[in-house]
Amino acid sequence: MSSAQETAPSPIERLGHRFEESKALQGLLAALNRLPLPFERMPVVVNYRAMYAHTFDRFVALWLWKLFGLEAAESALLAELCRPGMQALDIGSNIGLHTLQLAHLVGEDGRVYAFEADRGNFETLRRNIRENAFAQVEPVHAAVGARSGETFVFKSGANSGDHRVFDSGAHRLKDRVRMLALDNYFPPGTRIDFIKMDIQGAEGIALQGMRRVLTENRDLAMLVEFWPFGLRQAGCVPAEVLAGLQALGFALEVLDERPAEQRRIGDPAQFVNALASGQYLNLLARRPAATASHVAPQAVQSAS
Repeated sequence: MSSAQETAPSPIERLGHRFEESKALQGLLAALNRLPLPFERMPVVVNYRAMYAHTFDRFVALWLWKLFGLEAAESALLAELCRPGMQALDIGSNIGLHTLQLAHLVGEDGRVYAFEADRGNFETLRRNIRENAFAQVEPVHAAVGARSGETFVFKSGANSGDHRVFDSGAHRLKDRVRMLALDNYFPPGTRIDFIKMDIQGAEGIALQGMRRVLTENRDLAMLVEFWPFGLRQAGCVPAEVLAGLQALGFALEVLDERPAEQRRIGDPAQFVNALASGQYLNLLARRPAATASHVAPQAVQSAS
C-alpha cells in the first residue's frame, strides 16, 4: 500500500473539511452557540464522568464522545502509556475530556497540568475538574508558545475546539491571554512523563519553547496533533517540525484508527507530501528505547 493511500483522510476528517468550507453551516452553529441554553444544568456522562459544556457545539461534542466513542484511539493510547504517579501535561485541554482521563490514570500520587487559552473553555474545564474531584489537576489559563509573555486567542464562533493563537485571516474576534514557554514555567529538572498537545496548528511554536523539557526527560512520550495546514498558517514548516523532534531523538509514529496501529515516519518531507490537502492526524513521539516495545514489527513501516 502506498504512503498516499495509508494517509488518506478518514470519514471524520472529511466531515471536518466540509464544515471548514461551509460558511452556512458555520453560521448556523455560531447562531446556536449564542442561544442562552441552561448548560450548567445539563451534564453528560462520558466515560463514567459527569461533564458540562458552556456552548451548544461543546454540548454536541460531549454527546458525540459519549455515543460514538470519538478519539477512542487516543484514549486507548493514554491508558496504555500513563500510570499512577506520573506527571502529565494536557496542552490544549479544551473542556477536559483527556484531562479527566489523565487525572484518573496518574491517580492521587500523580499530577496533571492542564493548559487552556480560551476563557470560556477554561472556566468549563475548571468546573469539570471540580465536579469530578480531581485535586491532582492544576488548570492553567494560558497559551503555550515559544516565549513567555502575552498573545491573542482568535476565537471561532462556531467551534469552541478551533480557537487559535494566530490570525488565520478569518476576521475572528480576539482576546488577550498569557503565553507560557514551558522551559520557563517548569524549573530545570522537573520530571514530565507524558504530554498530550492539540492546539490547532500552534504545536510547532509550543515545541520551540519546551526544548529543555524535552531534552531533560529522556523517557517522555508525546501525543501531538499534526495539521500541516494549520502549522503553515502559524508560520511553521511542517516537515521541519517533524525533523526537529527527530533531531531530539524522538521516533515518530502515526496513530491510525483504521486499523488502530502505529506506523513509523521516515523522511519528514516525503511524509508531509503524501498527506491529503488539509489533513490532520495524531503522532506519537517517543525515543527508540520506549518505542521498540510498543509497535509490532508488522506495524512499523516507513511513510516515505
